[in-house]
Amino acid sequence: MIKTNILLICLGLLCIEAYTQTEKPSDGTNQKFTKEFYFNQEPPGVIPELFAPGLICFPNRNEVFASYSATGNDFYFQVNDSIFYMDYKNNKWNQPKFASFLGDSGIGKYIRITADGKTFIFNRGGDIYANKLKGGIWSEPVKLSGNINSQGYECVASIAADQSVYFASHREGTKGQCDIFYSAYKNGEYQPPVAIDIFNSPRSECNILTSPENDFLIFTCYGKEDGFGSTDMYVSFQVSEGNWSEPKNMGETFNTKYADSPFSFTPDGKYFLFGRNNVIDSLDNMDIFWVDTKIFENYKE
Repeated sequence: MIKTNILLICLGLLCIEAYTQTEKPSDGTNQKFTKEFYFNQEPPGVIPELFAPGLICFPNRNEVFASYSATGNDFYFQVNDSIFYMDYKNNKWNQPKFASFLGDSGIGKYIRITADGKTFIFNRGGDIYANKLKGGIWSEPVKLSGNINSQGYECVASIAADQSVYFASHREGTKGQCDIFYSAYKNGEYQPPVAIDIFNSPRSECNILTSPENDFLIFTCYGKEDGFGSTDMYVSFQVSEGNWSEPKNMGETFNTKYADSPFSFTPDGKYFLFGRNNVIDSLDNMDIFWVDTKIFENYKE
């Protein structure tokens, strides 16, 4: 099957003012997670707020798939099909730069960074790639094994604390346009993936994100009967190893009649970053929002 970028519901992406120059991510630590770590913003409560307006988020521009490094000294985000980062040095955040360590001038999308900060994963051309952090420097990107990437279209992936990977794929045998799969990591290799049937439907499930402790995960579904319009977020809790609760729509606190999507958790685990579109029947005007992770207590049985 020829790979095509058919998954607009996984997020279409936008235009940006071109930043030039590239350099390596910083090596320092920012373990105190001070106000500067949050771009001098007052952290939100359980009501989502726009993230870094006028610095990261701008009107009529699509900022998506945002993630901090584990140290908190680097912040990555996607605009159009390009990935940028900002680094915190000399007590200030520097201007955004292309993520040159990805090659191809930082081209890529659907970024995730593992909770330990050692793996950077992204999508390019319908395949999932990973970079490893070695000596404070990101390695060259490597396509994940054939057990992950197929002849179909692999979309978003999220690597759990035990290095297993959850990912969305449009491959032979899926129930809908895109399904959620799980691949265990054993003896240094990803195992053949298994579809997580409790998540999958004839619709399209995508944009999977695992929590730092892998005790719950979030994914999107397009056009489901209990949805609010376009792409909604759903949450499911791990009830035992490999077994998940029935997914719950995350409700109007997160979901709108537009496209909504999970991005990441801050390294201290206190805040959840996600995307919200604000143009009906369009996927090209998304902003980053954040909210206190205490809100997830409301979804537990």
